[in-house]
Amino acid sequence: MRKITLLFVATLVSFNILSQTNFEPGYIIDLSGNKTDGFINYKNWDINPEKIEFKASENGNVNEYTPLEIKEFFVSNDLYVGTSVEIDLSSTKTEELTYNANPELVNQNVFLQILYKGDKELLYLRDENRKEHFFIKNDKGEYVYLLYRKYLKDVNISQQTQEVVSKNEKYKGTLIIYMNDCSEIRSKINSLKYSKEGFFKLFKAYSKCSENKFEYVKEMESVIVEFGVKAGATMTNLYFNTALTSAGSYHPMTVLDDKTSYDYAFGISADFLIPRNFYRFSVYSELLYSQYYAEGNRRRDMFTREYIEFGPKFLGLNLMLKYKYPIGKSFLFGNIGLLGDYLISSKEEYRIESDNFETIYSDFPKVQKFTYGVILGGGLKYKNFSGEVRYSFDIGPGIIENYYVSSDINRLSLLIGYTF
Repeated sequence: MRKITLLFVATLVSFNILSQTNFEPGYIIDLSGNKTDGFINYKNWDINPEKIEFKASENGNVNEYTPLEIKEFFVSNDLYVGTSVEIDLSSTKTEELTYNANPELVNQNVFLQILYKGDKELLYLRDENRKEHFFIKNDKGEYVYLLYRKYLKDVNISQQTQEVVSKNEKYKGTLIIYMNDCSEIRSKINSLKYSKEGFFKLFKAYSKCSENKFEYVKEMESVIVEFGVKAGATMTNLYFNTALTSAGSYHPMTVLDDKTSYDYAFGISADFLIPRNFYRFSVYSELLYSQYYAEGNRRRDMFTREYIEFGPKFLGLNLMLKYKYPIGKSFLFGNIGLLGDYLISSKEEYRIESDNFETIYSDFPKVQKFTYGVILGGGLKYKNFSGEVRYSFDIGPGIIENYYVSSDINRLSLLIGYTF
């Protein structure tokens, strides 16, 4: 499942990068300090760009610039400077940490995004591995790396040596010196987390207690939540496969094998839009009611026939990664994720009728209270309305809790949604 999700994301990102141009008004400043107005292919970069495309007029030739070919560029309220810096590329994942506390610095040519510009400056880099780096600009005009590194260390706890994760937080000492004209800020620096949100709060507090002024401040981007409702029709296919039971007969649920149920579904949703990339990626969650119903019968022997009815009703929590792509005023979207269905009620009946009209009711096979599976879908959104085709299938042990039978429940859904 993880590999499928990564392939889905990689395909969408590649499609987004390769297929779209979005030239917006902006400017570049060359190495001599000359400013040229024009148009920049703006991609609302989540990872700092390695190069940019610029043209002096709407119909002009497109030129590419790398970090050491221009000093600065500005587009859509994003400000970047081209420079060469040293950064620590070590991983922050616990399973990939080493016992080395010292940084392994690598020189890279990069476009740093300016978050605060003025007497004091804060700059930001997210590298190709999605690791975040922060910089300040000193009085000499040099970009100083705010170092943060995680590493492993052995410590003695209760006379036993244990491996723990430690941190090299040199950035805190660097900032204390950098902001020494504001005594109130020291406590905030000591508790500062190495994150965009943390640095934004710190510089905002610093601007209030010092005489330093900022000529440019990048607005902090945050997750946007869109709530909505959804309803539609479903087509559920039921497949039950079984081996001979210990009694030498087939499991009764196989009476419902290869049955199709047409029903409805409805629910509420919350779409968490992730900043950058024009908010095209999001984490989509929904609470969805669904159901299906199937009945069947077959002759057991020369004198009896068995009948079975099964109508479960579910309240499902679905969680998906969603991507949308603009088409004019509309958006095409695709999603992939996991579903979890909780059984809230169920119609269950299993009976055996003889040819002399005698009816015997038997215990219904035990039904799982919780099932889970995979969802794949896609659709079109226009303004607040959306239409989606979705396919889902179980990946767990199945709806029936029995050693002798396995179930495969597949569902095709046609859903209409409205976002508030």
